[in-house]
Amino acid sequence: MKKLLLIFGFLMILQTSNAQLFFKNLHDETLSVAVGFYLKIDGFEGWITKGWFNVEPGYTQQILDFMPSGKVYYFLNGRLSYYNGQGECYNCLLVHPNNAFQIKNADLEKPNAGRGYKWAMFAEETTEKNNWQSMTKTKHTIVYSTRGR
Repeated sequence: MKKLLLIFGFLMILQTSNAQLFFKNLHDETLSVAVGFYLKIDGFEGWITKGWFNVEPGYTQQILDFMPSGKVYYFLNGRLSYYNGQGECYNCLLVHPNNAFQIKNADLEKPNAGRGYKWAMFAEETTEKNNWQSMTKTKHTIVYSTRGR
């Protein structure tokens, strides 16, 4: 019985390690996508943002080669808003407005000051660990896969 549980546990770890996150663009124009996710790995724990992924119309592009264990936020440059400093900033994380970036502690201003980052108001997605789980939002889709593409 212990061997069976050990094998099952190994297969579950193997399946989750093959998980991936994709973005499908159903718009008529290219979208620049950034993602934000919480990560706890190798002594680091915090929010990370990563972008820009330019996704052509009608295409599906891999955004991450793993599936975050919690919430995933996304930001579409030119379609969602940057924070203007007025009122509450819900789901705000730092991005670089022009250049490719990967920002650790993207929810904290102090360690990231002076680097040209801006606060972006991300939209929220919730990851679900199914073989294919699509979350459709207007004309774009976040796709989570535990299978290779």
